[in-house]
Amino acid sequence: MIVKLLVFSSLLLLYSCGEKGGEVSKWNELGLNKVEKEDYGGAIAEYNKALEINPKAGFVYANRGNAKGSLGDYRGAIADFDNALRYKDTFDISKAYLGKGIAYKELKDVNGAIENFNKSIEANPKNSLAWFYRGVIKNNEKDYKGAIEDFSKAIELNPKYANAYLVRGSAKHFSGDNEGSCSDLSKAGELGAKQAYEGINLWCN
Repeated sequence: MIVKLLVFSSLLLLYSCGEKGGEVSKWNELGLNKVEKEDYGGAIAEYNKALEINPKAGFVYANRGNAKGSLGDYRGAIADFDNALRYKDTFDISKAYLGKGIAYKELKDVNGAIENFNKSIEANPKNSLAWFYRGVIKNNEKDYKGAIEDFSKAIELNPKYANAYLVRGSAKHFSGDNEGSCSDLSKAGELGAKQAYEGINLWCN
């Protein structure tokens, strides 16, 4: 079973300015609106305008990094997340490390991904996405025990995390726990992960 994951979800790393009003806030909000419509190129144009006004607006760099990642510009995304961390202001920096980690994952840089997921967890141990994506890397590297531990933590933090049950089910299968695998896949299916039924048909019938 090949598990397909949504990378750089439009809801993953959206930051609003703490201060309402002002030109930076206006262009940032326009960018967020375009991201919601999956117009990532248009969003980047709006974020560029915000950064022309304030080149040290960390939250805007974070948003632009998310948009660039959504377009597959992973190097550009990493550069923007670096600037977000350099000019960190009111946002949760664990999300910037998370974004960097996902970009490194897509570039197949395992060490870069793990390093940034670790930093994301250190900055905010309650960030379930960071635990999940670190588990994905471990799973890809066939460290099934470590992957299961990370997916379990993600589920502890978010009990309705369908993809965490889905991929934990896969990791349990390859670690020899067929009963646990089928239980997780069943739960993933109940929570809306349709791919789970592919695994159930392959491994549980």
